[in-house]
Amino acid sequence: MYKLKKISEIKDIDEKVAVIGRVKDIGEKIKVEDDSGEILVSLRKNSNDVQLNINSKVLVFGTTKLTPKGIIILGNVVVVDDADEELLMEFEDIIQKLNKKNKIN
Repeated sequence: MYKLKKISEIKDIDEKVAVIGRVKDIGEKIKVEDDSGEILVSLRKNSNDVQLNINSKVLVFGTTKLTPKGIIILGNVVVVDDADEELLMEFEDIIQKLNKKNKIN
């Protein structure tokens, strides 16, 4: 299961994470930022057809990997520009509650 995290909370490698943020830069890797920091995202080969723009709001989910440039996320990106802000907040709440429940069990 993916754990929804702020970028600044990402510290471990080979961890499944989800991040909600904005595209800051598009190059060989995509730079995504949230209010806590920024991280590079390397798209899996099957997700290269995603249409991204600078400042697009995105949901990133994947596995953290260690590279010479630091920790990156190897995964997929879903553009959520059209998503209702309340719906995104509810989505975050649901994932946080699931994470807490799984820690207790």
